[in-house]
This record gives sequence, C-alpha cells and structure tokens, in this order.
Amino acid sequence: MEGGVLDRLGQNSHDLCAVCGDQADGYHYGALSCRGCNAFFRRAVNFNLQFTCRRGGNCIVDKNARCACRACRLKKCKTVGMDRQAVQQRNREENSIKKEPKIFPNSLQNEPVLSDSDRSSPRMDGLGGTGETEILPNNFVVSNYLPLTTFPSAVSPPQPSGLYYAQS
Repeated sequence: MEGGVLDRLGQNSHDLCAVCGDQADGYHYGALSCRGCNAFFRRAVNFNLQFTCRRGGNCIVDKNARCACRACRLKKCKTVGMDRQAVQQRNREENSIKKEPKIFPNSLQNEPVLSDSDRSSPRMDGLGGTGETEILPNNFVVSNYLPLTTFPSAVSPPQPSGLYYAQS
C-alpha cells in the first residue's frame, strides 16, 4: 500500500521509533514512536515525573538501552517532537477508585445476616466448614469478601471461613 494511510501513520514495516529505533507503531504525541516510548512519555507527563541523568545528559537511547537512563530518554522524546500538550490528562482519583478493592460494597447490605434463630444452624456448604453445627454471634455476615487486616509478620493470618462480622 505505497503512499497510503498506513504509510503516513507510521504503520509501514520499516518505520522505526524516533526515540529508540525500535519498531514504530504510529505517531504518538507528534512523533513516530514505539509503544514503549509512547507509554513512557505519557506516564512521565501524566505523573509530572522529573528525572536526573547520572552521566551528564549524553546517554545513548536505543532499542537495547532505552531503559538505562530515563532522563535522557525523556529528553530525546522532547527533542524528536513529542508534545506534552498532546497528552490527555487522566483523572487519577477515578483510576485509583476503580482499582481499590471493595471490602464491604453496597451490595453487601443485601447479604443475609444470621439471626438468633439461625445461631444453631449448620454452616452453609461451600464456606469451608465441615457441616458440623457452630454457634455464631448475631453480627456475622455470610460474604465472599475478605476483611483487610494487618498481622505481625511472624504470625500467619487465619484462613478465611466465609463468615465475617457485620458493620453496625
């Protein structure tokens, strides 16, 4: 596809990243670059990262040594034309909320709470029990979520049984 759209976008098989010389996959932030340099530049801009070269700022940035000096790699990204203004800012709060484990989500309110009449009932199958009868306090909730608890490093945490205290 000589002279076509793919050639203009850097999708030709002989196009190389302007930063490191690896196989380019397109124009990113104004420069022909590979996925690695694209992601590196995006993270550096989004997180406002500042790097310092330990070798005077003249490190070789190529396919084999692109990770050796982040300061020189970022400098080369800027030199070849990558534009900070082209990077879309990500909402860090939104991303961190999505990745945080939910220990007691709203749906837990619909989980059955064991009442006084259930206190002498056998444990439910699949909760790690042996089927024998256990007396449980009123504030236990059957759940698939594990509580976040820190334990001393010398002591192993107890194995989850599937039953946890309800939050009052």
